[in-house]
Amino acid sequence: MLRLAFDHELSDKWSFGYNVAAANLFKELKLTGEFSYAPGGRWSGYAEYFSTYSKQQPEHNVDVGVFYLINPRLQLDLAVGRSIFDTETRAFGTFGIS
Repeated sequence: MLRLAFDHELSDKWSFGYNVAAANLFKELKLTGEFSYAPGGRWSGYAEYFSTYSKQQPEHNVDVGVFYLINPRLQLDLAVGRSIFDTETRAFGTFGIS
């Protein structure tokens, strides 16, 4: 996969990131846009749109998530999302420790 990723700090608490990627021998185009908010302290969050374009119908998704920093080397992640613009709704959730 070939990916170009960018991130812009909008203020001391807000940032906007986006990327474009080619996958599967350039048969798929992947796009992502994300707003992140870090108010300070241990909590931060984001809202994201991501899609995949291929020969099949495009897939469009949105998700939101929060992060909690336990210590400088350990973080909890929680996110929920769903497909949009699709005849069948796909919902998903993730939980992680990183």
